[in-house]
Amino acid sequence: MPNIFVGIDVSKDKFDVGIKDERNETVSAGKFYKVNKWGIRKFIANVDDISSELKAKPVFGLEATGIYYLPIYEYLHQVNANVFLLNPLEIKKKDRRMIRKTKTDKLDALFIAESLMLRYLDHHQYKHTGKAAELREYCRIRGRLMGKSVKCKTQASRNLDVLCRGYDRLFTDVFSKSSVAVIKKAIRKTRLFEVSKEDIMDELSNRQTDAWREKKAEAVINVFNGSVLSEDDRDAYITELHMLIQQYDLLQAQIARMDRTIERLVDGLDTRIRTIPGIGPVTCGIIISEIGDISRFKNPQQLVAYAGLDPSIYESGRSKRIGHISKRGSPILREALYHAAFAGVKFNPVLEKYYNRLKGRGKHHKVCVVAVARKLLHIVYSVWKNDRVFYVPENIKKKANTK
Repeated sequence: MPNIFVGIDVSKDKFDVGIKDERNETVSAGKFYKVNKWGIRKFIANVDDISSELKAKPVFGLEATGIYYLPIYEYLHQVNANVFLLNPLEIKKKDRRMIRKTKTDKLDALFIAESLMLRYLDHHQYKHTGKAAELREYCRIRGRLMGKSVKCKTQASRNLDVLCRGYDRLFTDVFSKSSVAVIKKAIRKTRLFEVSKEDIMDELSNRQTDAWREKKAEAVINVFNGSVLSEDDRDAYITELHMLIQQYDLLQAQIARMDRTIERLVDGLDTRIRTIPGIGPVTCGIIISEIGDISRFKNPQQLVAYAGLDPSIYESGRSKRIGHISKRGSPILREALYHAAFAGVKFNPVLEKYYNRLKGRGKHHKVCVVAVARKLLHIVYSVWKNDRVFYVPENIKKKANTK
């Protein structure tokens, strides 16, 4: 039985539908429906009528952008439809081939239908259902909270640059416990920077020596004394800085709450990925939720490309140049693997050896970390695909034990 390819372009309140057959001929175009239960049911009924008339099986395709596609995608899954999510890069690439600058929702739906027809492959299908779908949404929430947290830090550093330039260079993290305590004590509207060296030393970590704390306190006092901001201008910056500290504390509490939820969901899954040193429960949750079903990747190279950790290649005639990583696919997965690579270098002998080998060749630290993240994804693929516990080869284990 032939297939018909149903392209769905979703916006906030409606979705447009374009249908093509296997010969790339338009079967239906220009129809749109409301994004609600009745609209989706009407859409399914119309597609069933067309399928019966043409004696063909419908294949549905949506562009995986934003969140608007989720209700339709979940509904199609519930009725056991053959539904695929397409990488937005495919649609954009096709858009660029247009001679006339014409872009409408109707054309977008047809582009999606054609892309679905041309790329009707297993590795486009996402199989996030049940607990996997729940885990994915919690990981996405955590990702958004992390983004807001980073923005808070950036804005706070900007205000500190205005109030006392150079302060952010005295602490690795301006929102560390010691740094925030110093800020609260020294940056006040009524008595700006009126704080003694002894008071600053009391707020610094007790894990450091007295000599270190005294030196750090003197550096902080020196930065404070160098401030040139007038009294008329400073109040707004101080007010916002204290608001940003409050927002950051709230975001950290919410991130911790998401971490506990993700860890609970991961504990309920039977996965061997947790046996890989350097991958904690949260990272494990992100990896599982973003990949979905490992069987849709035929080899680790496909998985690496999906994470956007494959190198970009520029080739023309006899010239061939390998550039930076492509950064396609899931940025959440890529970021999680990058951070896991740091832990892997410390706690995973296989990754430690690989990092040191690249470093010995003169590679830059960041280049080595990206390569380790790619190696880690190969390990994830092997452990997950073969359902086996991670183990360190004997020759590497002996070298690690002799250190």
